[in-house]
Amino acid sequence: MIPCFAWSTKLLLILLSPFCNLLTLVARQAISDDVADGKIEESELITVLRMWRQQKRRKIHAENKEKLVQMDGTLEEIKKIVNDLVRKRKLRSHDAADIVKKWKAREKRRVERQVSKQT
Repeated sequence: MIPCFAWSTKLLLILLSPFCNLLTLVARQAISDDVADGKIEESELITVLRMWRQQKRRKIHAENKEKLVQMDGTLEEIKKIVNDLVRKRKLRSHDAADIVKKWKAREKRRVERQVSKQT
């Protein structure tokens, strides 16, 4: 096995080509430029790419979670949608509980505002 520090940047990008759909061209170019400028060592390249992918996954997950919280509908509809996502393993049960809790709090505030406007 070739040690990680002996790999060239070009070779690493060729090896990572199956994962190119995860990396945008801009990010790949920025990382390649940093390696060429000496800001990132070639031995750190895989770690940087892995961390970038993790951050991207977390960002997408947070956006999707926020969309679920902002959904309109009854509590039963929200629970059904969230439970289906948990069953399909698209959402963790802990996150599902947070979504329902936030939805209830948002709905409670909405109802309280309506009641205060009526009085």
